[in-house]
Amino acid sequence: MKTSGKAFGENYADKFNIGDLVWWVTWEEDEGYQIHSVVHEGALIDITIERGEYSHREICFGVVLPYGSQNTTKINITLLRKGTNYDKDSGAF
Repeated sequence: MKTSGKAFGENYADKFNIGDLVWWVTWEEDEGYQIHSVVHEGALIDITIERGEYSHREICFGVVLPYGSQNTTKINITLLRKGTNYDKDSGAF
């Protein structure tokens, strides 16, 4: 399979700028074993490229400072969306 010399997600990362407001979704399980989607929001403070643990392929990550937190989190850049694309009140894009 022919691949480019770029890291996975690097083309997608070109859509973002440092300081962009972003959101992403995680799944959480409650006490009744029900799965819920949770929308997180934050500010993109850096974009890094690191080598994967298992595949050793370079992967592009966004370093995000979630709202209300003092700790950053590293998220695969392909899971991030710009903050202006999601209306949390209506649940629509």
